[in-house]
Amino acid sequence: MTTAQQETTSSSERPAAVYRLWAADGALLYIGSSYTPEERAKAHSHTVWGHLVARRTDEWHPSRWRAYDEGAQAIAAEDPTHNVVGTPRHTGPAERGRVQREASEARWSVALAAIRTVASEGEARNAGGWAEVEYLEASGLMPGLAAKWRHAMEHGGTYNSRNMSLPRAVNGRLTWEMSMGEILAARRAEHLTDWGGSLPNPDRTERLGLRQPSPLDGPLTARRGGRRFSGRCPGACPGGAADAGGMSGLRLVVVSAPLPSGGRRVRAGGEILGLAFGARDVEEFLRRAGLEDVDVETSELIEWQGGGPDVWAPGP
Repeated sequence: MTTAQQETTSSSERPAAVYRLWAADGALLYIGSSYTPEERAKAHSHTVWGHLVARRTDEWHPSRWRAYDEGAQAIAAEDPTHNVVGTPRHTGPAERGRVQREASEARWSVALAAIRTVASEGEARNAGGWAEVEYLEASGLMPGLAAKWRHAMEHGGTYNSRNMSLPRAVNGRLTWEMSMGEILAARRAEHLTDWGGSLPNPDRTERLGLRQPSPLDGPLTARRGGRRFSGRCPGACPGGAADAGGMSGLRLVVVSAPLPSGGRRVRAGGEILGLAFGARDVEEFLRRAGLEDVDVETSELIEWQGGGPDVWAPGP
């Protein structure tokens, strides 16, 4: 029946088909239902498995609802490879979210293990990306997404793997696990000469079981997620401006752009030190963190976003 003929009939009376897409080796790839199975099959050609389709068979029924019911029964009975709804692979959003989080943690764990063995960032991203894909494939819950990510890895990497901001390793220890004094010592020994200062995500490092020293050597009290916590990094404090001046481009303290309500947040390693309303507030936060006599206007320790130390009001 042509499309024109179908359009002259009311929707309750229009015939619809249960269509099946087959691979060249006879494997059943997909079952669907549609008024126009030929057009629907064209849409499937753009999926990651569309190139596998070798032929299509149609089974016509007197109405769309009849075709839908027959198609649902066929999916449950025949279990096509790339159907999800109506198969044991179909899960709720919470379960899919859990599996994706676990796959992400697998990516980070493998990538960080590679960094510890002095792999390059590219090698670590590639290893982590493949670990994420293989974890998702092993779950069997989202074959379409797993196939999409596998295809991406075969052509340069997934978005997740390409955009990982990774630490470096010095003698098997990640910079995310090192105190500021240790990082400074490593830079002086020229172990981190080309490192840009990637800072850890506190929630991720906690999930991965990494030791999380304060980004500053010395006492630090901050607020995160509505609760207060405090910590002290092991080892001696670096002492002040002399050490801060040796950072050579590595900025661990970030002063945000002015907020609409006034003030600028001061962060160190993802931890909020406080809300500053002037350069003296920044100096005080650093003093409490164990860094005294830091010239906040010139120190390479500090990154000023949205304006320098003389900008405290939001822009127009």
